[in-house]
Amino acid sequence: MKDSLILIILFSIGIVLGMNLSEHLFDLNATVVCVLSFTLFTVGYEAGSNRHNTEMIGEINSQVVLVPLSIIIGTFMSAVVVAPFLAGLTTLDVVTLVAGFGYYSISGVLVGSKLGSYMGSLALLVNVFRELLTVILAPLFSRYLGGLSPIAAGGATSMDVTLPIITKYSGKEYTLTAIMSGFVLTILVPLMLSFLLHFHA
Repeated sequence: MKDSLILIILFSIGIVLGMNLSEHLFDLNATVVCVLSFTLFTVGYEAGSNRHNTEMIGEINSQVVLVPLSIIIGTFMSAVVVAPFLAGLTTLDVVTLVAGFGYYSISGVLVGSKLGSYMGSLALLVNVFRELLTVILAPLFSRYLGGLSPIAAGGATSMDVTLPIITKYSGKEYTLTAIMSGFVLTILVPLMLSFLLHFHA
């Protein structure tokens, strides 16, 4: 949660500076490309340097494969249902915004670089709120909807930020599923976002 609050503060500072400076302090397009490239590099580096990945892959079972798939389908279906009630956003817009699955750092940059700062900001906030709501509501989810529900709510964050609270309320038996689901979604987010953004005019 601390990281999310820091991100929101930095985002707010950016808005204030953007509103009060007549000229950009730096080339925004070049900065976005640099930040995105570095983010993708660090994601790949983290995945490759984690020595536990090989062990986890050896323990993959049907549940671990089906959980991230179900999260993807459920998230996109929810976006399609909600889209007609959101003025100014198309169904494709809403599906694109939720395709970060909580991975706000890369979704905000990718969406913003293609669709502009407004949509990039929405992508950032949608995915930050997904993480925050998971942290807040995990006890209720696990109690009334079962141990897998906090993993579904956490999306890509279930392998890191929300993992402690998922383990606490769902149980240690869900730890491997949470890590693998989050790992799969984290890898897929850049691919899915790039694919969806290709269809925007």
